Amino acid sequence: MAKKSGKNSGKIMKRGRIVILLRGRFAGRKAVILDVNENGNSSRNYPFALVLGLNRCPQKVTKSTSKKLLQKKIKVRPFIKYINLTHVMPTRHKTSTELGIESLIKKIEKEEESKGQDFLANLDTRIVFRKLAKTQLEKCYKELNLNSSDSTKQKL
Repeated sequence: MAKKSGKNSGKIMKRGRIVILLRGRFAGRKAVILDVNENGNSSRNYPFALVLGLNRCPQKVTKSTSKKLLQKKIKVRPFIKYINLTHVMPTRHKTSTELGIESLIKKIEKEEESKGQDFLANLDTRIVFRKLAKTQLEKCYKELNLNSSDSTKQKL
């Protein structure tokens, strides 16, 4: 017998869930849900989520890559935006604590309390949060890249 979806059904769209965006400028890009509002509010009368995604992912780096080229290849270009929940497809994956987005989530919550619900409407705050996300993701990727290159050096 199939389970009926109702009030007791589990919520899939939770903080930390990796989703694929289906509509808009970033269609096909992967993102992480930072905050979810399933009821909507006065400015958005639909269910929405605040997502952080990568518009440009880091490229593959080899051992022979120069430091200058390495810095260019591992740059990321993140985006942060509110998106309608009908325009995202959840995956089975969740983020681990390695990404370090918890500190970013705390800063976002503090900003929402001080400036109101739609704090991303201001271009300056959006740029600030985009830079914070960029530094955090690049730092995480550098750590992963350095760890993987050490193991290849040992084999060679």
